[in-house]
Amino acid sequence: MRYRNLPIMVILLFALVVGFVFTLTGCGNKHERALENAVQTYNRLIPVAFESKDLKNLSSIVSPTEYHRIESYIEYQEQQGKPIRAKLERLEFVESKSKKDKGYVKTREWWLYRYEDDQDSGQSPLKIYYEVRYELVRNKKWLIDKLNVTRSETPLNKKFNGRYISFSYPENFEPVSPKKSGYQTGGNLEFVTLTDPDRKETEIVVVVSPNNTGLEADYKVLSNEIKQQYGELYPGTKVTGTDVVKVKGKKWLKVNMSYTFGEKTGIKKVQYAHIGKSRIYWLTFSTAPEGHEDSSGMPESIMKTVTLK
Repeated sequence: MRYRNLPIMVILLFALVVGFVFTLTGCGNKHERALENAVQTYNRLIPVAFESKDLKNLSSIVSPTEYHRIESYIEYQEQQGKPIRAKLERLEFVESKSKKDKGYVKTREWWLYRYEDDQDSGQSPLKIYYEVRYELVRNKKWLIDKLNVTRSETPLNKKFNGRYISFSYPENFEPVSPKKSGYQTGGNLEFVTLTDPDRKETEIVVVVSPNNTGLEADYKVLSNEIKQQYGELYPGTKVTGTDVVKVKGKKWLKVNMSYTFGEKTGIKKVQYAHIGKSRIYWLTFSTAPEGHEDSSGMPESIMKTVTLK
């Protein structure tokens, strides 16, 4: 009889163990869901706050720290005269954990942004992909305390096919006349300028010239010359650092710069230079036009697509 009842006892024991584990797991999932619900609510209310400039509803889901950060940002956008419109297209939860009264949530997010003014509200929205870590605190319920964008990327799906170079760039960018942007062209230069139509500052400048003098790719010498001469050649430009990087197996000199001239202040630029046997390539990116969010991830995204011909 004892052996005959063994299967039933095993089943009962198994059911008790599974029930115990399920209870623990369910408890953990409950806390994770509470964290994720707070983040989901935050992302639903943020676009409303941007558009209405009313943070009343948002105040119930954020800490004072995050409230003041958003408040300051909205005030800044008002001063610039370019209110922001935002739409969350997709949200994925990567990881959620809590311990006592603190927790965090990691997400992947796909957003549409549009900066508008009274004169033009019909420009194409800017698509941006984010990876974000939210820090939460519990005060009766979970509140968003701060967030850190660990990665951002602008989808690249348009193609510029030049004579000497090809690369992808953000879909909302448009070619702009170099002369209209204030650049001088001539000789054998292949010259292209691209920008977001909503911005005055040209964001990508591409110059390709023949290497008629047989200039060799000594990036150490080029780096020293740039550090010494850029301030004189381009008043208001300060070289903040140089580095040699590899893109698709080819060496490029990467030059980080800050630019201040007249009313143009706070402009960050990064330039990539490659010296080939027959051609010299220069790609310059404006990564933080005044009054706009930093787009420092854009150059790296574009450089990954560059093909030299």
